[in-house]
Amino acid sequence: MKEKYGTPLRNIEIVSFTEEEGSRFPYVFWGVKNLLSLAKREDVEKLTDSNGVSFVEAMRTAGFDFRDEAVPARRDIKAFLEVHIEQGGVLEAEKKSVGVVIGIVGQRRLL
Repeated sequence: MKEKYGTPLRNIEIVSFTEEEGSRFPYVFWGVKNLLSLAKREDVEKLTDSNGVSFVEAMRTAGFDFRDEAVPARRDIKAFLEVHIEQGGVLEAEKKSVGVVIGIVGQRRLL
């Protein structure tokens, strides 16, 4: 990009999140909440998946730990673009390389 368009006006960061949809544990947006310093350790410390594996154990097995809560929330993010791989076959079937989402499924969890 730099060779073709020159030096960007701002830094570009690429971040990969996991468990945003709560597919394994009953908790959503763990990655984004951490990025914005909104995640609370106590919200996940007692969570387990359907096999009894704790959220904390799975996180640490994957090489992660809780964020340093002494570090202040990011205030330098000007824009956020979330890119997904397609989880269905529509783009492939229609021979398109990119799609723009115009609606999503909302989530609500009642315990």
